[in-house]
Amino acid sequence: MRRIAAHYIYWKDLLPLHYIEVDEDGFFIGISPLTEEKDFTLFWDGIVYPVPESFLDELSIDSLNALIQSGISRQVEIGCRIKLCRIL
Repeated sequence: MRRIAAHYIYWKDLLPLHYIEVDEDGFFIGISPLTEEKDFTLFWDGIVYPVPESFLDELSIDSLNALIQSGISRQVEIGCRIKLCRIL
């Protein structure tokens, strides 16, 4: 399992200091608040957001506004195979 923490995670809402969990096959497990240091957690700058693997080639998101307007967040559900993207 991988944990990616960030200043902000965007998944249906903008969540400050949270982390995303993804299993070894790239399936979305969930998002939780980052309340303490966790072993084996990577920290990425900026806004991290999950996208369905099948949508990755269609994206051109360069701002939070574009991310919200794209609606891509509504396509991601727990158990979905995802890729992580970020806005710096």
